[in-house]
Amino acid sequence: MATTFNVKMLDMMEDWATLHGADSIDPDECADWMVDTGLYHREPISAKQQCKKDIRKILQQDTYMDPQGNKVRTKHAVKNWKGKQGTLYPDVRTGKPDMLEEAFQQSWTGIANDVKRHAIEKQSYDDNNVYEVKLPLFDYNFNAQADEARLSGEYDDNYNDEDGDDLG
Repeated sequence: MATTFNVKMLDMMEDWATLHGADSIDPDECADWMVDTGLYHREPISAKQQCKKDIRKILQQDTYMDPQGNKVRTKHAVKNWKGKQGTLYPDVRTGKPDMLEEAFQQSWTGIANDVKRHAIEKQSYDDNNVYEVKLPLFDYNFNAQADEARLSGEYDDNYNDEDGDDLG
């Protein structure tokens, strides 16, 4: 359920799009307009909040080269470990098996939910788009990609928090 803040922000984004005749939202241009017109009223985050955000981003991006020559993330997020509120980041090189198993399970569950969301949204577009077209089907079996990555040791790990990617 959308918060009041989210609803207001979405309304302002739609106003920007209508005013500028845009059929998609450009976050840079929209933010400039919201700030320049005085519509956006949100206090900046504190130094501690910014520090925590920076820490999480760095932990999510940190990598090392494993003995097989694979570039591997060093830290893996595990949420609410054994009832502790928040997220911990054990080191994949030294973390205990039960904690890393939970981290990988949580990550896998997130991927599965992304696939479910993608399938529903793609189907909704096919059923409801004004162009009355059906987009090509997607194969949701990722075993071939996993096998290829295990053999090559390569994958695209471009992480950009500014684009809203939360890979942790």
